[in-house]
Amino acid sequence: MALFLAINPDPYEFACDGPLLGIPHFWNVVTNLAFLVVGWWGLRYLRRRGLALSPAFRNWTGVWVSSVVLCFTSGAYHWFLTPWGLAVDRVAICGIIAFVTAHLIHVVLGRGPSLRISLGLLLLCEATVVVWVLGGSPWWYGALQAIAGFGALALVIAAHARGRLSFSPKPVYLFCGWYAVAKLLELFDVPICEALGFMGGHPWKHVASAIGLWCLGRMMVAEAETGEGATPAPASPPR
Repeated sequence: MALFLAINPDPYEFACDGPLLGIPHFWNVVTNLAFLVVGWWGLRYLRRRGLALSPAFRNWTGVWVSSVVLCFTSGAYHWFLTPWGLAVDRVAICGIIAFVTAHLIHVVLGRGPSLRISLGLLLLCEATVVVWVLGGSPWWYGALQAIAGFGALALVIAAHARGRLSFSPKPVYLFCGWYAVAKLLELFDVPICEALGFMGGHPWKHVASAIGLWCLGRMMVAEAETGEGATPAPASPPR
């Protein structure tokens, strides 16, 4: 985040950002559909398993709702490119950061998945965005992202090293890997545009981020299959 802001401090300028099929900034708009697909997959899985409102899975519900909302808020922001559109766009991003961080704290430390942690992180994150939009420094937003992300990752690594982790950390590591790929694609927006000629790195960032969320969702699937908060399947009717 810090490196990207240093190279491209204007959040309203993207490479290869022309209209197509009547849609302004076409690729930066339509690639947000990836978040809709992943969010719908997560919500559908939870609904089929009867876990959407389960206390143990409500942070996951928050992640997938935020992903669906992000499709529309990010799509609108990249369509209109206005300061307050940026603030609205970041509400869903802050939601994903907050719910993922809160859930990792829950599963690593064994504390209840309280919505107070999730909502507190969401509001704090969005406050830094509002400061940014009002002309303040964007570094607060970047710092909060880094602290939440690296803090949660450090918890997972430490617990895994001590043999105290009750789940496989692979989905978390894959998520972090794809997030790093997304940031590199964002960073090299212009060179990728020059190489492809029609599409920069920023739209690919959306796709990479959505893949990362899907990888993280495999952790949710593993939790459901091991029975945490799961609702037992109804018994078959007597024949």
